[in-house]
Amino acid sequence: MKKAFSKKNIWEAMPPVFKKLAGLALSVVPLEYLIGRQFRETTKLILSAADSTLKCITTKQL
Repeated sequence: MKKAFSKKNIWEAMPPVFKKLAGLALSVVPLEYLIGRQFRETTKLILSAADSTLKCITTKQL
């Protein structure tokens, strides 16, 4: 059976030397940018909610 074209299958088929080079190149990029925009937005929302007061939260809900 032929494998689907996906990032996972490409990574598994890649020789170990290329995996190491890709890992070294990606280690320079901050993790929050590797994970994506939605992760950054969710993290920002959670951190702002943790610092919010009850009055501020209720006004945002209304």
